[in-house]
Amino acid sequence: MRFSIGLFIACMYCSTLLSCKEGKEQQTKADTVSFFSLKELIMGDVKDAVQTPYLLVAYTINDKQKDSIIIDTTDLKIWANRFLQKDFNDPEWKPKFNEAVFNDQTTQTYTLSYTTKDDNIPLKQADITAEENSNKVKRIFVRHQWLSGDTVYFTNGVWKPGKSFWISTTKKFQDSIRQTTINYIKWNDKGPLPLLNNDR
Repeated sequence: MRFSIGLFIACMYCSTLLSCKEGKEQQTKADTVSFFSLKELIMGDVKDAVQTPYLLVAYTINDKQKDSIIIDTTDLKIWANRFLQKDFNDPEWKPKFNEAVFNDQTTQTYTLSYTTKDDNIPLKQADITAEENSNKVKRIFVRHQWLSGDTVYFTNGVWKPGKSFWISTTKKFQDSIRQTTINYIKWNDKGPLPLLNNDR
């Protein structure tokens, strides 16, 4: 699936150059600057997976076992919704996120990176990596962290457009014991399963 972000990059630079004053104009910049439309890409992917007769497979990987089951499109939508929750485009969060662009000449790709240091926002980082020449998105990475009771939750999510996605959830308990589970959903991906990693 192609999702061009070349025009988006140009608009982002123009918006940044036009917003150079402080005070109220800083807030205006935060409100009007264009961030990457993460939900639009993912919703398009889900629509394609629902309309195409793919074999949908869900894997669950943890310290003790690795299971797989065939799922339907309803299950796919439920899991994909983890990527469609509140993100850096939300009007409340947007002013608290910083945007940066990184180029990798070795792989001929560039990455749009959105980060925040606000402890009250569970979404800590979102990276969108695309090919330089075609602007085709290759990979989306999102990282969340939040506290619930005495347990700290860490989640890493990776979306491979047109192919698959996975979510790694790590629970860190008060006694420092960690438990990690990966949920991997694929419909058009022949690559290897993601590796379980408890190191954090």
